[in-house]
Amino acid sequence: MGYTHNEGGKKWIGRKVPDFIDEPGKRVFEYFGTYWHPRPEEEAEVIEHYALKGYSCTVLWETDLFTFLTDNQDLVTPDEHKEAWKAAHVNNGYHKPE
Repeated sequence: MGYTHNEGGKKWIGRKVPDFIDEPGKRVFEYFGTYWHPRPEEEAEVIEHYALKGYSCTVLWETDLFTFLTDNQDLVTPDEHKEAWKAAHVNNGYHKPE
């Protein structure tokens, strides 16, 4: 999709460190966990920040990703689902619903 993981926070755009960046396309992708991003209005603030720097920004909330993984687990094997869940999880205090 053209994005590169901003591993180690090497790339800053203004005062923000994007999670994933497509420098040539001037696009940013942010993955928000509710532990580190508890204020819903922060999404609009971040999108505006990047827009002012010339970047478009897409935000994916962990809760939306976990809902998708839960609702679509029949599309993959149990082991693949477990690995997807693990990869999606950010150390943020979110717990898988029972």
